[in-house]
Amino acid sequence: MAYFTVVSNHGSYRATSHEFKLVFLHQTTVVAVDEDVIPKTYFNMFSFSELLNMTQDYDFLVDVIGFLTSVGEEKEYAKEGKFVKMIVLELTSKEYVD
Repeated sequence: MAYFTVVSNHGSYRATSHEFKLVFLHQTTVVAVDEDVIPKTYFNMFSFSELLNMTQDYDFLVDVIGFLTSVGEEKEYAKEGKFVKMIVLELTSKEYVD
């Protein structure tokens, strides 16, 4: 990979709890590698019911696999003095489908 930078990973909506993140630039080049050099065991998998019962407020995004069953209207709300837009998506897990 060429033309990228490494920066501190902070903010409200982080994709991972890792301390750093890669930022791709306009001219970033990524080339496939034949070898399996990136470990595939980094992910923490949870069932849909475990996600629904979580009480801890995570400061990074949680990736979810499910069926998209509803898309809400765009809403705007105030957070820390700034206006933030959001859309609520409803997902259903295979374990909850009739």
